[in-house]
Amino acid sequence: MSRNWPAVDEIMTTVDEFLGAIVNRLDGRDRYDALCARYLLDVARRELSGGAEIDARELNMLEGFLEESGSLKELQTRLGQSIRAGAYDEKWQEVFDLVLTHVINNVMVSRPDKLESQHRSIAGSTKEIN
Repeated sequence: MSRNWPAVDEIMTTVDEFLGAIVNRLDGRDRYDALCARYLLDVARRELSGGAEIDARELNMLEGFLEESGSLKELQTRLGQSIRAGAYDEKWQEVFDLVLTHVINNVMVSRPDKLESQHRSIAGSTKEIN
């Protein structure tokens, strides 16, 4: 649908620029809140730009490992329940790799600057989400 107003990313950039312009004039709790808002805007921007691709890769991995279909949330829940029940004790390394990839995927969105380059490639993509 064509719209006459700014795109979501443009709105987020404008809000981020506004917060950036005032954050140094704020003190205490207001400064903290503005910095948190800027951080959350960055997370949302990365989620919008690459979150669906990350989710699709993770869903594909889980479906292959569990040999069943479902939503990403359902399969993550099933995997967790199965791990707790000891169902994959014999496949420890495979499960470890799967869970590590899940954590790396989360960090790719929340704090990609904290990942080492080898972890970016484990996530299934050599490009960092901006």
